[in-house]
Amino acid sequence: MKGIVTLWLSLSILVTGGAAAALPQPASDGPLPAVSFNLAAPPYPNQVAEAWQALRKAGGWEIIRLDGKSYLVIAAGQRPTGGYSLHIERIEETADGKTVIYVAEHKPAAAAVTTQALSYPSLVAVLPDQDRPIEVVYTKA
Repeated sequence: MKGIVTLWLSLSILVTGGAAAALPQPASDGPLPAVSFNLAAPPYPNQVAEAWQALRKAGGWEIIRLDGKSYLVIAAGQRPTGGYSLHIERIEETADGKTVIYVAEHKPAAAAVTTQALSYPSLVAVLPDQDRPIEVVYTKA
């Protein structure tokens, strides 16, 4: 009996993630709640693939609005080894009508074993289409 209760408790924690219900947050003058997004995997639509190819080596970002979606293409440019990656930390809509996307580049640890080949960290995120101005902010990982 004790084993069944333990198993049930373990499964319920696994399924729910052990998370408590979110409490409502008081209103503030700061940023609005985060915007949802998904990371896209190749093959990308042609316009998105062209933007990714153009940005991959030099770095930078571009928004492609296509088929009711906004594709955000971000590239860090050339890096000396493998082990580099880009991550979107959060996306917020500000009260002044702007969407701010916070991106961090993760670098390999000093003692990490990495591929000894040039790499080009990049990502493509899909957001709901919108006419708001977009700003990308690079943060430290």
